[in-house]
Amino acid sequence: MLDRERACSDCGAGFGQLHERGCLKERCPFCAGQLPLCDCIFRVLELNQEEREVVEEYIDDMEEPLYGIMYRWRSVLERKGRIPFGSEP
Repeated sequence: MLDRERACSDCGAGFGQLHERGCLKERCPFCAGQLPLCDCIFRVLELNQEEREVVEEYIDDMEEPLYGIMYRWRSVLERKGRIPFGSEP
């Protein structure tokens, strides 16, 4: 059993480990807000209006154009450096 003080209550990531993708507790490396809820994807990727609408609707990230947008977003997050559990500001 996980020590709840040393593990994410949403995804179970241990101290110093990366959250599972989509975890509501993961922090954005750009604004330090909750990654799934912040608007950094729009600003950082400089999405046009059509792309913004696709992201806001978020129907199926295995289909284009959302697949490509999310691929770019994951790549940018990896380059910036995802924030491990316990390292949140």
